[in-house]
Amino acid sequence: MKLHCTIRCILIACLIALAISLLRRSRRPAAITVSDNGIVPADLLQRIANEDAILARPVPELNLDGARIGAALQRLSSMTNTRIDVDWHDLAGAGIDNDAPVHVHLRNATLAATLTCIADSEGGNVTRIGFDIDGQTIHIATIERIERRRTVEAYNVRGLARRIQSHTQRPAGQSPMSQTEAIGSLMTLIANTCDSNGSTNDALASPAICEIGGLLVVRQTPQTQRQITTLLTRLDAELRK
Repeated sequence: MKLHCTIRCILIACLIALAISLLRRSRRPAAITVSDNGIVPADLLQRIANEDAILARPVPELNLDGARIGAALQRLSSMTNTRIDVDWHDLAGAGIDNDAPVHVHLRNATLAATLTCIADSEGGNVTRIGFDIDGQTIHIATIERIERRRTVEAYNVRGLARRIQSHTQRPAGQSPMSQTEAIGSLMTLIANTCDSNGSTNDALASPAICEIGGLLVVRQTPQTQRQITTLLTRLDAELRK
């Protein structure tokens, strides 16, 4: 039993190391194309690809020296032809109104990088401003409000679980890894590598994630769902080699 637990811990540690390596290849997930593995729903893959394209829209030059944040966001919306929705009521509760000054100087940046700089310029060390994207609209509010928004996605990990089983070697006399164990290792992996607010237990806490018939049903922030999509897709690709 002790040896069995040791092997399981080693497997999970190896998967976590691989996952961290895959997720660190880029700050934002690389473009993901629909594959035949069926792990991630095709509509989710397409939505992420469309949203990535919006966030990657170019901002050739932006000079905001004391400009009001409301006017700055309107200007950015016009420059990039992007719908930006600001929850001013939420920001006002954190002491920020649309007249708050921002100081940003950027050249050849992306829309995502520009929004991050504006949020950092205004938020400082007191209030963290965040943003996320839903379809064609970028939403801006406090980080706390952004992180309260949850979506539900289902990931078909049956094939990935089989590949984990086939890559797991156990000593003679030990029973092969079961599908339940393989899926359990994936759930632990997600809990330790995919979270939007820094909590390693958030993704695993009930009812955030559960397994039903080989499907991982996850209720999490859109950003975490993007991380899970990247992780599962790349992990499957690595294990197919």
